[in-house]
Amino acid sequence: MAEMTPEISYSDELPDKAAYFKLFECTGWNRENPLSADRLHEGIQKSWFITCAYAGNELVGSARLVSDSVVYAVVMDVIVLQSHRRMGIGRELMLRLLRHSQRENIRHVQLFCARGYLNFYSELGFVARHPEAPAMTWAPRELPASA
Repeated sequence: MAEMTPEISYSDELPDKAAYFKLFECTGWNRENPLSADRLHEGIQKSWFITCAYAGNELVGSARLVSDSVVYAVVMDVIVLQSHRRMGIGRELMLRLLRHSQRENIRHVQLFCARGYLNFYSELGFVARHPEAPAMTWAPRELPASA
């Protein structure tokens, strides 16, 4: 007998702290400079918008936006459990972020694309920046004293 795929439901409410920590841990992003469940929860509470996917009561996906609420929004932490990938969950999470941005008249939605996901984001309308105008990330270091 074929295994049934559980129905997926979506919520724009903040997820349970422990459930989100478990989801975040599946990414491997927490290996270097780990965050506690409390610290991670504090971070998602400060998100401008968050949306989550559930299979029954299990949190199986999430995506969020950080924004100035006027011009810019940045997509952060698009996560879908490995066991639930290729079911359209990531696409639906992204569409929910983009619809929210449109409703709020955000002009620029940006993201940092993980390796291997360029086509996924391109199909949603994202375009890669020109090589002469790359996205950059600050590498934390000791800063010189202010003048």
